[in-house]
Amino acid sequence: MCTHARIAASARAVLATATVLTVAVAVAGPAARAGEYHVYSCRTPSGGVAPTDGWSAPEHSLNDSTVNTCEGGGGLIAGLGDGHTHLADSESDKATWSFQAPRGELIASATLWRAGDTSGGSNAKATYLFWLSGDASIGAEAQTFDECAASNGCTSEGSSSDPLAPGNRLIVPTSALESPFLSLNTYCGAKLVVEAACPEGKDDPNGYAATIELFGADLVLSQAESPTVSAVAGSLAESPTVSGTSDVAFEASDSGSGVYEVVFKVDGSVVSTVVPEADGGRCHDVGGTTDGLPAFLYTQPCPAALSVDLPFDTTTLANGTHDLLVSVLNAAGNATTVLDRKITVANSATPAGGTGESGSSGNGADGGGSNGGGTSGTNGTGSSSAGTSGSTESGSGSAGGSSAAAAGGPANGENASDQATLTAVWRGHPGQRLSGAYGAERTVEGHLTAPGGAPIADAQIEVSELPNYSGAVARALPTPRTGAAGRWSLVLPRGSSSGELRVAYRSHLGAPTPVAARTLTLSVRAGVELRIAPRVAVADGEIRFAGRLLGGPVPAGGKQLVLEARSPGGHWVEFHVIRGRAGDGGRFRFAYRFHLPGPVRYQFRALCEAEADYPFAVGSSNVVGVYER
Repeated sequence: MCTHARIAASARAVLATATVLTVAVAVAGPAARAGEYHVYSCRTPSGGVAPTDGWSAPEHSLNDSTVNTCEGGGGLIAGLGDGHTHLADSESDKATWSFQAPRGELIASATLWRAGDTSGGSNAKATYLFWLSGDASIGAEAQTFDECAASNGCTSEGSSSDPLAPGNRLIVPTSALESPFLSLNTYCGAKLVVEAACPEGKDDPNGYAATIELFGADLVLSQAESPTVSAVAGSLAESPTVSGTSDVAFEASDSGSGVYEVVFKVDGSVVSTVVPEADGGRCHDVGGTTDGLPAFLYTQPCPAALSVDLPFDTTTLANGTHDLLVSVLNAAGNATTVLDRKITVANSATPAGGTGESGSSGNGADGGGSNGGGTSGTNGTGSSSAGTSGSTESGSGSAGGSSAAAAGGPANGENASDQATLTAVWRGHPGQRLSGAYGAERTVEGHLTAPGGAPIADAQIEVSELPNYSGAVARALPTPRTGAAGRWSLVLPRGSSSGELRVAYRSHLGAPTPVAARTLTLSVRAGVELRIAPRVAVADGEIRFAGRLLGGPVPAGGKQLVLEARSPGGHWVEFHVIRGRAGDGGRFRFAYRFHLPGPVRYQFRALCEAEADYPFAVGSSNVVGVYER
């Protein structure tokens, strides 16, 4: 549990924590041969709007201001309000925006676009100033750079009307790098070691006696650690001889920039590069660099952990033995080997409609083709590929003695085959695993082919989903059919939960077992709806929370939810635990009474954590703002 006072005080620990981390990094020193990647903040170098991930504003006096106007074409503003008294060298009377790299990473280089002014001026004892620093601790002279003090005749730097003007561009010096932190600050500084205050009431046009605004940042973060890999499986890893579409599956994790790419090399040359999980567009190289490094909009752009299962088309390789190297990279470019082995590729060279080297015609009424090389047919006459005997739509043909033929059902599709190759992927998301928000539209699609690559058209594909909770039972989804090119697709219900999607093809309708199957994994963040009334309250006033879980089934005992609060831009803090009721559609209610006086602005949300009996990943509600007067 957390009290109202703890919520209000939570932001005060940010600078202290940052200082401790700085000391730890300084002792450890930068790691050698670290990988690197760019992160754009507020603006990209081309002028596009970017998030401000990694930037935060510590708690400050009500007479100071930290405002994020990046989405509206502005920047991150740190200002001291004009018309107020600002005490010199006051730790609480200072406006700051600070950046912190993910744990274990350092800032290798940085280019900033900024402007600022000290319109409030100075007097005999104190002066307004702004500065930038590579360290989160106060007064670290070795880390301070780009200082502008009114007492030194510096009234402004850069242009506030032209964000990417050349005069706004600032390359951070080496002395301020190789730490996880950057900060921009406005302050009233004392000239003498006496109690003092800066001038007030200068009626500055922008409303600030001193201000600095960050319009954009191009930060290069370095990471020494490489991804970890485990549970390697799949035909590419296990089979000495491969053909058609083979796969490699493994678990990958990376606590820094995240799991980014999987690279396939054959005989020393890159043949395929795949981003297995774009994470809704976060894990996407937005480009714009000149040093060959990738660029992202988030400090940890890619997933911290993934279950990867990727197909690999061996028909693009010549038959014979090849050296295969499969590597997984994090966003910083650090690589870990998944596979390093020799494989033998053995694909049939017989085209669709061809005849096997030693087979018989297979067009008799008894379906008399041989497994060794007879022609396979549809309607008892046409041929398909070597090594598969014919089957007829009427069921009179043989399927090589398989159980599918024994079932006696009609062939499932034109060019139906017991050796069919079935693929299944998430549309727009390479790989077998997909994660995302509740209620999003998702499409699974694939391709069905006979040996040699001939499409199997007008075939039924079975799709079922198994929710991810104890005791769940798989349920069938609508059955898609393949088109003339053998391709198929299915749009999933918007209420789908986390779980497995199982896709299968039976060469004959009614056959007891499929001849080809694939499994996809879906991770869905829990959906929560939150309402709060009233949105403006007073000290000792009450606000009422109400909402519901959007997905089910809800466990019989209800589903636990955590109510969290923060000051805008601060860290989320837990203050109460409630339950969504199973018999009431996952609905919940709660009343909270303020005990300390305002004015304070708060943001609230409901967090739904993962549990074994609820088939959704961690998710949170919409954020609701409340003002306590």
